[in-house]
Amino acid sequence: MADVYSILFVVIGMLVVTCGLNIWTALMFPGPVQRCRARLEKAPYVSFWLGVLYAGVLGTLGIMALNAPPAPVKMLAPLLLAPLVVGAVIGGAGLTTLLGERMGALNKDASPFSLLIRGSLVNSLSIFFPVIGWFFFWPIVTLVGIGAGLTAVVRRPRPSRTAPVAPPASPSPAASA
Repeated sequence: MADVYSILFVVIGMLVVTCGLNIWTALMFPGPVQRCRARLEKAPYVSFWLGVLYAGVLGTLGIMALNAPPAPVKMLAPLLLAPLVVGAVIGGAGLTTLLGERMGALNKDASPFSLLIRGSLVNSLSIFFPVIGWFFFWPIVTLVGIGAGLTAVVRRPRPSRTAPVAPPASPSPAASA
């Protein structure tokens, strides 16, 4: 019975830590998280394939560096794997924010913070759902998060190139007489 409790408390602990990390990231880094949320809303499929590309290239190079015999090459592995972790964390927070905003459409009285908590819980509970969440949902969400998160961190929003609109001219007193 102790084994069951130990596994149960590990899963509950991971759920709490995942929710906390998503909420903390969304509150501490609002700029990249909002860019990531916008990216997930506009192009989720592109984000998935970018995540596959980033994880494939950086993950493969990072694992190759970890397994390389010379020590200086092994020291490159954290530099190659860190962007994947950053992208996954920012992407998870962006997905949490997007889920919360979409739940806000169902409940108009909810505060933005409660929507963030709800989005984080839905995301985390979906990932920890046995078998389907572990082997299907979690890898897809992680790859989408890596793609959108790294894109949000690397790319800055471009300033608009539209000419400023002049306010309408008030009629002159001579023209109205």
